[in-house]
Amino acid sequence: MRIAILAPAAVAAALSLSGCVTLYPPEEMPGAQTISYGGDLAATLIGGEWIVQDVDGGGVIDNARGTLIFGSDGRVAGRAFCNQYSARYAVSGTTLTINQAAATKMACVPALMDLESKFLGALSAVRGYAIGPDGALTLSGGGRTIKARRG
Repeated sequence: MRIAILAPAAVAAALSLSGCVTLYPPEEMPGAQTISYGGDLAATLIGGEWIVQDVDGGGVIDNARGTLIFGSDGRVAGRAFCNQYSARYAVSGTTLTINQAAATKMACVPALMDLESKFLGALSAVRGYAIGPDGALTLSGGGRTIKARRG
């Protein structure tokens, strides 16, 4: 069994579960590496906030904040740069699906509203995920990507 340290100590507890998991990145993530480690892969998503660092390769606006918080109840929620959102998700191996999110309707400056629209669109397209050796989370599907790191 190959073991890779994937994240800071906060995530290490989630990885201490029994078993061995091999992460095969989705086909649409060329160049991503296969990673094996002990623990429950889905549990690495849960238990803390992920800070969005990139949406569809366009980065994020300075001082804007987008977040992902995966709950053990099958819901993901957070801040979509302007509004709060919530959606249901399901994990099976490295397949992750996220339903279309419901969001509050607060208005923000046009640049934030555009970023929020891209984020929510990319979120509903998610069909797979990978956690890299550096602990970064990549969500992908339909040619769309969201990259995040633990907060």
